[in-house]
Amino acid sequence: MRAALILKEENFDYSQRIEAQILQTQITLENYNVRRFKVGYYPKLSANFSYGGNTGVLKFSDWFRFNDRWFGNGSYGLTLSIPIFDGLRRHNQIQGAKVGLLKAENTLKETKRGIDLEIKQAQISLRNALETLDAQKRNMELASEVARITKIKYKEGVGTNNEVIDAESALINAQTNYYSAFYDALIAKVDLDKAKGSLMK
Repeated sequence: MRAALILKEENFDYSQRIEAQILQTQITLENYNVRRFKVGYYPKLSANFSYGGNTGVLKFSDWFRFNDRWFGNGSYGLTLSIPIFDGLRRHNQIQGAKVGLLKAENTLKETKRGIDLEIKQAQISLRNALETLDAQKRNMELASEVARITKIKYKEGVGTNNEVIDAESALINAQTNYYSAFYDALIAKVDLDKAKGSLMK
C-alpha cells in the first residue's frame, strides 16, 4: 500500500492548474488587444458599388412598363483612409493594452511561484507523513512482538494477567496510531495531487 504513496520527482506542467490556464488565456487576449490597436495605424482601403433605377411616370400603372421611362444609374468608388494624427488616442490605447499585458504576465509569474511553493509544501508534508507511517509501523510490529512474548510468559507462568492486558492495550494503541498515520499519508498524497493539478486524473 505504501508504494502508491512514494514521491515521484517530475517536471511540473503549469497548464495542469486551471488558474494558470486562465491567466495564459488572458495573456493571449491582451496580446490580441495590443495588436488590435496597432492595426489602427494602417491605411484602410474600401470599395463600394451601387446600382439602381428611377422612373418619371405619373400613373401607377406605368411603373411596370420597364422598356420606357426607366433610367438606370450606378456608382462605384474607392475610399483610402490614411490616419495622420488622432490626438494620441490610439497611442494611449496601445500603452494601456501593453500595461494590461504586463499585469497579466506578472500575475502568471506570481501564480507560478505560488504553485511551486504549494507543491513544495505538499511534498514535504507527504515525506513527513511517510516517515511517520514507517515509524508507526515499526512501533506496531514491536508492540505485536511484545504482546506475543507476554502471552508466552503468561502461559509459562512467569508473567501476570495485567502484563498481558497492558501489552494487548499497547498493541491496539499502536495499531490505531499506524492507521491514523496511514490516513494522514493518504491525505498528504491527495494534497500533493491537488497542488499538481492531477487530482482528477
